[in-house]
Amino acid sequence: MKSHTKWILSFIIIILALVGTIGFMNFNDALIVDLKLNGVTVESDIHNINFLEDNDQMNSDITNYVKEEMINENSTVDSIKSGVSNITKKYGYTNTEINIKSEFGDDTLPMFFNVEGTSMLPTFHDGESVIINKTHDVSVGDCVVADSPEYGRIIKRVSQINGNEVYLTSDNKEVKYRYEDCYTIKEEGIKTWVNKNNIIGVVKISNITNNTNLNV
Repeated sequence: MKSHTKWILSFIIIILALVGTIGFMNFNDALIVDLKLNGVTVESDIHNINFLEDNDQMNSDITNYVKEEMINENSTVDSIKSGVSNITKKYGYTNTEINIKSEFGDDTLPMFFNVEGTSMLPTFHDGESVIINKTHDVSVGDCVVADSPEYGRIIKRVSQINGNEVYLTSDNKEVKYRYEDCYTIKEEGIKTWVNKNNIIGVVKISNITNNTNLNV
């Protein structure tokens, strides 16, 4: 009877040891990465790291990657999370939770631009910087940054929306005329239609120091 009891106790100890080992392995493989973005800087807060490992290099890799992606107009929340996950996998973390936050809320991406020109006066001035929330979801009245097939990178106000097409106009309504080679040339702010997919984001904050050029 005593032998039977010892066998049962030994079996229980082995099971508990296995469970503890599995739990320890899962803990070490699990990672939480909290990213705080403001359009220029990145704060990376990493939790559940194996205290026996030096993860400064991983944190540096994550921070540098996200900084580059913040100036990539084609990046998205999902693409950044996927990229960060790939980085953590290189360091042996197979179960990573990634949280992105900015001043616009959870899972939002800010991006900085610098205004050039006067076509958005009095709203934006030449040399003024703005920060946008990267999104294709726009409403009439929003000021947006867009890539126009005709004019390139522009900052304009949404005046009309027709399905997936957005009509952008300048706030500066001043019209000028100049004479060149016996011709009268009319100069006024841009008015153009773009597809929603060409919208990079909606301007949320203005008058910020930055050195990313934005043509108007």
